[in-house]
Amino acid sequence: MRILFVVAFLFSALPAWAEFNVDTVRDSIETRDFDRLEALFAEGHKTALAERDYTDMRNVYATLFVAAHTERRENTEAWTIAYPRSPYAATALTWMHYYEAYQKRGNFDNARTSPEALDGYHDSLMKAYRQTTRALRADPEFLPARDAQILLRMTHVDRRPVSEAVAESMRIMPNWHSFDLGLSVTLRGWGGSAAELFRICQIGVAKIPDYDETLCFIDVVISNDLRGRLREMAVEYAEERKDNLSDSVLFDLYLSDWSGRPEAEDEALRLHRATLSPTMHFAEYKRGYERISYTFQNTDYEAEATASLGAIARGRLRDNPESIAVRKELIAAFEWRHQFATVIPPRLIQEIREHWEQMLINGAARRDIWSAGARVAAHETHFWDMDRLRPYYINAIYYSNYSIGDLRAYQNYLYQMYLVGIREQHVDTLSEAEKDALRDKALCPMLRAWRLYDAVCDIYPDEPYCNVGGWNAGWRQQMASIARTTEECASILTAEIPDLLYSPIPVAEFLSDAG
Repeated sequence: MRILFVVAFLFSALPAWAEFNVDTVRDSIETRDFDRLEALFAEGHKTALAERDYTDMRNVYATLFVAAHTERRENTEAWTIAYPRSPYAATALTWMHYYEAYQKRGNFDNARTSPEALDGYHDSLMKAYRQTTRALRADPEFLPARDAQILLRMTHVDRRPVSEAVAESMRIMPNWHSFDLGLSVTLRGWGGSAAELFRICQIGVAKIPDYDETLCFIDVVISNDLRGRLREMAVEYAEERKDNLSDSVLFDLYLSDWSGRPEAEDEALRLHRATLSPTMHFAEYKRGYERISYTFQNTDYEAEATASLGAIARGRLRDNPESIAVRKELIAAFEWRHQFATVIPPRLIQEIREHWEQMLINGAARRDIWSAGARVAAHETHFWDMDRLRPYYINAIYYSNYSIGDLRAYQNYLYQMYLVGIREQHVDTLSEAEKDALRDKALCPMLRAWRLYDAVCDIYPDEPYCNVGGWNAGWRQQMASIARTTEECASILTAEIPDLLYSPIPVAEFLSDAG
């Protein structure tokens, strides 16, 4: 009761200009003005309840707290200590931990995700779950916390049905966001079930005006990319209900079943451009413009979309400075702009180095971060600088759980160096002695990588990089031939496979101020 009185007092004393929005909340969290934060959120909450619309409040959370930002997280933790019963503070910290979890894990399947990444992911999800529980204990009807609860239902920390969480949110306030969130996390890619989708559809039909079973059937079939007779029925229904379809369904149809229509390309472009926003999902946006480029052979739009995404990413640095998605996109934009450049200014190379090092804060146990690091390092040195480049490949292999693709990439790099060393590839800038040294330096690491690659292919012979055919044909035999004819590397060739496994190289050795 005392806290409610204090919040009410602060709210009544709040200056008229201090409206609840991204700027005022950002300023308050940066200055650790927790009293003002509580008052601002109380104002935003009051408005959301009065207007029966949480859009503005969700936007503040999405912009400022669905983010990787160490200082802001520390400030938010301090906010939860200052106001231990605040649903607003606990929800903010929930979102930061939830976002952090996927920063640490990435989106690869478990087989290609390191134990270290999974441990970090699980730890952050548990923190998010505890904060969500805390927020809902303080205010069981606070919808931004309920949003997080829906997402957490599809993780290991809370296996209760998603439909129950959606039903509770829709009981509190019928709204499309909660319903759509429930559908999205119940897709096949998230491990959803037909039964759960059916239950969520029933909830939406009962609570959302002008929404019915047919529209939900279309949403489920199209978003899950179901085929056969179900797809045929959904497309037939979509034709009849075109004016009632969501933008995401329309976008998918114009890129698939309706792609031959005269207006298809223009409509797909319009719908895709409309998704640009500071809080958009970068990967979804990229998949969208790649599909447009492929479907309509429109490479001009890919250039436009890449530039737009780069601008959004740069604008997100203030609120999401440690985001892997943001930093990756800025590196990708650099690579796009300079893909044909022969000379790149050192300051730009230093800039992408800084982007990559920020990715290490949460992503040091992810294979894709080390693969990206190898590309960054390749801009900083010569491709034959094995001492500089090999460590990136080794960490990519280690943190991918020895995936065939990463083993093959490393082995192929070493093989190219070996070919330079035996004069089957030419590098005019190297002396004969340097070429000999390159061959000697590449041979044993190459054979070590080959033995690991060969062992994994024996276990998973149907992996794309293992089956014989195309450019893979004869690869394993070629390496075996080199191993049979060399008199070097005896310890590598006779060692047990467990003794050939790599140890991860510490992050500190990769930082620009390391030496």
